[in-house]
Amino acid sequence: MVDNEKPEQKVWIFQGNPLKYRVYESLCDENLKQDTWLVSRYGDEMHVGDVGLIWKARKGSGIYAVGDIISNPQEMYELPESRKYWIYESDRGKKALRVLISYKLKLKLTNALFSKELRAIPELRYMEIFRQPQGTNFRVKPPEWQIIRELLKRKYNFESV
Repeated sequence: MVDNEKPEQKVWIFQGNPLKYRVYESLCDENLKQDTWLVSRYGDEMHVGDVGLIWKARKGSGIYAVGDIISNPQEMYELPESRKYWIYESDRGKKALRVLISYKLKLKLTNALFSKELRAIPELRYMEIFRQPQGTNFRVKPPEWQIIRELLKRKYNFESV
């Protein structure tokens, strides 16, 4: 890659566990236009300009938000306005490897791109999050992202770069 070239845009899933963080409630917060998300792996591959898909784990799992990664992974604290969404006090105020994601689309509880719907699409059946669901960060391959982008456009009239 030449110095002035941008890295190729990648797409990442950031999985939030509602037993630790009130994922949906944080996404419903109209004042929270961006938030930090933990990076547990692939930190050396994530960059500003990549796409972040916010995935709520457990019951009703699926994609609940889409955003742009606006910081490279770095040691940082959560945003003060999102501290209240941690379930346990012991999880708040910890410096950790995170990225900052600016939300472009937040989906309602009944209107997410649910894992059941995504799994029913043969080309998405083997996404990394389905094969190894433990963890925080998951790659989304370009052909998978193409299908998800088309779903977002068709269902929500949303277009992502």
